[in-house]
Amino acid sequence: MKFAIKLSQFIKSHNESIKIYISVPSSLLFSYIFILGCLDYDFNNTEKDTLLTKYLSLQKGQRVLYKVGEQWYAHSVQGMGEHPISKNRALILQDRKKTKNYVPEERWFTHVRIFEDDISKVRNVRRVNNVVDVLEDPLLSSIYEQKQLHLNMMLNTPNTYMLTNRSEWSTYIDTFQFRVQDISFQLNDFIFDGSSTSFKNLGFINNKTLNLESKNATVVFTGSSRAITKMDDFKRQKCVFIIDRHELKEKRDDFNFKVENDFSSGDIININEILLEYLKDHNVVLPEGVEVIAWI
Repeated sequence: MKFAIKLSQFIKSHNESIKIYISVPSSLLFSYIFILGCLDYDFNNTEKDTLLTKYLSLQKGQRVLYKVGEQWYAHSVQGMGEHPISKNRALILQDRKKTKNYVPEERWFTHVRIFEDDISKVRNVRRVNNVVDVLEDPLLSSIYEQKQLHLNMMLNTPNTYMLTNRSEWSTYIDTFQFRVQDISFQLNDFIFDGSSTSFKNLGFINNKTLNLESKNATVVFTGSSRAITKMDDFKRQKCVFIIDRHELKEKRDDFNFKVENDFSSGDIININEILLEYLKDHNVVLPEGVEVIAWI
């Protein structure tokens, strides 16, 4: 478990588009611990500058949630402009009646939550009732600082993505039970994928959605077949390929052959020594029977 957590922290803490291949007895079980480490890192390391950059990069037609009173409503972004009274920088939002709201910068962090990255017009400015306030989550608020939870809540953009058999992955997600500060929880308590609430910290990739909302996101693959077919689509992303040691030998060999070809081309650099030194510095031993290759 400690190995999976530290491995996730290693790739998350680097700015380079690191790739890691890891062969384990069970790719499914290992992925649960690895994802827990990724999400924990994301919660702890979201910065205000990241959120500000996201606000400044909002495009016309994009949807956001805008807080009016105590309720959240979906609005359409019109662009960046000047506040008519203060003359300071303001985000211009529009409601269904085409009424414009000039939101000054000092209110972005409290009244504007990133909703989705798709460019689409808002047909109905409706009250959004499933807006999760993670500051009120008893588990998250007991583990993370309020400032960090607030930044994650307003950013509302996954920095970790998965390419897996989602049905299988969801079926066995409660295999593990964890305990922190005398609080018991399961991995599902950490995951918000947007399926039941507007808050998201984990994204699932399918054939139709290959664009990631975060440029620095980590993509986690389970299974060699998915890795072979999609790894070239994410060359500029951090990627982790979790391969089941008991997969068909032909599939594993095909993936290994592709990686070896990339190495022989000279386009990538082996950083295994850097990874092993990192693990050693954190008193983590490579588990017996586990194979790891890291490169950039």
